[in-house]
Amino acid sequence: MKESFRLFDIDKKADIFCFLPVCNESEEELIHSLSIFSRSNITPSLRKRMLLFIVLDGQNDNQPKTSTHKILLSYLFKENNYDIHQVFGCTIVKGCIDDIPFYFCIKGDNLIKGKRYSMMLFAEISQYIAKCRGEEPFSVLSLDSDTHTRGKDIQHLVNELEKDASCGGVTGLLKVSNLSLNPLILIQDYIYFICHSLYKSADTIFQRCVVLPGAFSMIRYSAFCECLPELSEIPNRNSISQINKLDLGEDRYLTTLLIQKNYKTLYQKKATATTIAPSKTIEFLRQQRRWNNSTIINSIQLLFTNSPLLKRSRSHFVQWLIIFSQLIGVFLGVASLVIVASYGYFGDYYPQKNIAFLFWLYIVFFGFTLTNQRLRNVKWWIVSNLFIFIVLVNYGLFCGVLHLYWIVPVAITLLFIYKPLLILVSITCNASNGKDLSILISEFFLSLLVGPVLYKLLIPIYGLANIDDKSWGTRGIEEDEKFRFDIKKSQLLLDRESHYVKENKAWRNAMEQPKENTFTKKLFLLSSFFILNTVFLLIVFLTNDVVQIIILTLIMSIELVEIIPVFFLSIVYLFKNKNQNLVASC
Repeated sequence: MKESFRLFDIDKKADIFCFLPVCNESEEELIHSLSIFSRSNITPSLRKRMLLFIVLDGQNDNQPKTSTHKILLSYLFKENNYDIHQVFGCTIVKGCIDDIPFYFCIKGDNLIKGKRYSMMLFAEISQYIAKCRGEEPFSVLSLDSDTHTRGKDIQHLVNELEKDASCGGVTGLLKVSNLSLNPLILIQDYIYFICHSLYKSADTIFQRCVVLPGAFSMIRYSAFCECLPELSEIPNRNSISQINKLDLGEDRYLTTLLIQKNYKTLYQKKATATTIAPSKTIEFLRQQRRWNNSTIINSIQLLFTNSPLLKRSRSHFVQWLIIFSQLIGVFLGVASLVIVASYGYFGDYYPQKNIAFLFWLYIVFFGFTLTNQRLRNVKWWIVSNLFIFIVLVNYGLFCGVLHLYWIVPVAITLLFIYKPLLILVSITCNASNGKDLSILISEFFLSLLVGPVLYKLLIPIYGLANIDDKSWGTRGIEEDEKFRFDIKKSQLLLDRESHYVKENKAWRNAMEQPKENTFTKKLFLLSSFFILNTVFLLIVFLTNDVVQIIILTLIMSIELVEIIPVFFLSIVYLFKNKNQNLVASC
């Protein structure tokens, strides 16, 4: 027991626990991320408060041989002088990076693979450290292995938590670090900017950011522990919603839990970090599928399950309406694109329905061809159809604008799909975030052409067609057969059984239960999605002009509920920060 105390004997001043999960990163990515903790990057006062946990996933007990493992060992222990301990069902090595202590935790066969389970292992170790020293840490800094930030940005997050005891978590401005002329990266850079400068700014006025990304967020430790019972739940392997909520969107789910427990979740634009955006189609679609599905499920829970947004002030009800309108946009976005595409054919309204329904039937066929398919096998099928959809939608939009007698439905659909004017104004107002205005406007027009088809058609359909896919993230496990772990081990066993090991046993027992065929559930969800959009198209095309305009106006009103408050609140947040900076400078 004395050995365990020596291993976890950490200065009480270290009250900021940094959680850094790694799996299969390159040497460049790892060094770039670990350079955050160098002396030149973090002030001495902040360094004294930090304790780093590096959790390496995807290893093998007998042959821990991945290239990532080898890189970390050579970087963290340059003198090759360290002891290995077996604790909490994993291998732990203690070390120090420029006076910042760290624990290098290597998960093997005994522990469940996955980021959420790495977080549970971190929670277990951190709680034991808190018990040993008789005091809880202040906060948890969550980082990704491809994230880079500066000490002053981390300090901004700390300051935000310290000044408000009711704040459960805070995030900063994430930027794309690998910006290039790749259209996929440019679109993501634009989406990152809009999500932070527009939506997160508005959410902060409500004091309820709906997502604190795991790539760069700080959570109050007491709030984190309060959410652990729900966050560490063993998912039912036959429940599509639990798998997507717990294992594929753990950061979004943690934010939902914080909001449901009445904590504030805030955004601080002064705190910036960079991350690497996927540059390849397969990586991008894997990431977006996970984000899209977890967003839908968590939004439904936040709206309809013990929602604090319905129990407080009117402003919180406005946020409820904004999230609800975003869900409507996801569920009816495909049908709206079909309407836009139909504007390009025939001058009269009624013959258009033939083209619209042919286009719609092809989209339904396309959606069902994506079910139970490996992404690599359908990559070119997806890319070629994406190009076709982009051409058809933008051609229909162009023709519809030219026909002035279409002005009412075109204007409504324009607002529903693109929201160009308000977003362009927001880009201009928020260009002070360090982004070049000309680049932003270029990204805006690229996103105007490609974004609606990508984010309202392809990603929702692909996500629903593979909603039972349990694969996580953009990186797999690569094995290096040449590497062997030949360091002499020193055994260190605690005097109690780890709760995390118990959870592994419960998980393994759950996995031994007979697995149901989720294919039927997936087809039901995908079919329901298509039926909903079909009903919407039938109402639009098979009723008279007055009814059509009323229906589209209602849809427009739902969308206006989202974009107008978000726009004005983001402007309020912008000027509020400028005033604070002015007062501080005076």
